Amino acid sequence: MQAGELIRCRVTPSLVAEQLTVSKKSSHAWHRAWRAGALALWAKGPSASSCRLTEQQMALLEYGLDADPAAAHGWAEDQRWMLAR
Repeated sequence: MQAGELIRCRVTPSLVAEQLTVSKKSSHAWHRAWRAGALALWAKGPSASSCRLTEQQMALLEYGLDADPAAAHGWAEDQRWMLAR
């Protein structure tokens, strides 16, 4: 909606892209959508299908995310992250 406000104020697509740190391609697409109608800029919701994980898989994922990632994978003595890990 920030883009919509800038577009409404007649800010050029290049400046919108710069101010919102997005690609110029996205900014131009937003300008086209704005001309088609301001509501076209509203998010249309997630594009992916619903989650396919079972409840057990979700619980395991949550556990893994809550745990210390390095220690959970055997790196208890050295907690620094490196590219190789």
